[in-house]
Amino acid sequence: ALEAAEERIGPSLTARLRWLLRFQVFALERLKKREQERLGWEVLAFTTAQSVIGEFPHVGPLAFPRGPRPWREVESLQQTLKGGLQQLFRGNGTWSALPCRIDGIGVQRWPEKEIVLKLKNSEEVTVDEGEPQIDILYRVEWPDSFWLAVAVLLRAGSKWLQTCPVCHSLFVRVRRQAYCRSACSQLVRTRRYRAGHRATRRT
Repeated sequence: ALEAAEERIGPSLTARLRWLLRFQVFALERLKKREQERLGWEVLAFTTAQSVIGEFPHVGPLAFPRGPRPWREVESLQQTLKGGLQQLFRGNGTWSALPCRIDGIGVQRWPEKEIVLKLKNSEEVTVDEGEPQIDILYRVEWPDSFWLAVAVLLRAGSKWLQTCPVCHSLFVRVRRQAYCRSACSQLVRTRRYRAGHRATRRT
């Protein structure tokens, strides 16, 4: 169930951003019991997968439960997330009260690694994986690990997050995308056309 939830969310950073934005506006009261359980698994999958994505090298193993999250807990997470994103993108630009407590911080050193590849002609080639690396490991419990994952994701994906100037919805921008959907873009074009048409008629 957890693996299936990870597949539904998607492996990329932008896919996880889109899931987070969808989660904060879900009409939870309309979901059936099976859909509630699926979402409970997705909340857990969102948190557990952060440490295996390339954009999160400084996030250590996150503590998480073994089963899908209870429905009341999912509702609470959604309400807090929605309020925090409003502060961040529609308020003063600061979400200063994330409900996250870090129990401890450690560091782990990953020495330089070499991999030996065997070619078809029995020749061996040594591949260098790069310089040694030291990662920060955050020790957190659930649901603090969810909020740490949210904070790190927002930081890593900040350049893709944008507020639609028409409907003020938060969306994940693709290339030079300026509006959250085609309907908002069409509305702006229609307004510009009508304004230009009125100006022409006056002259």
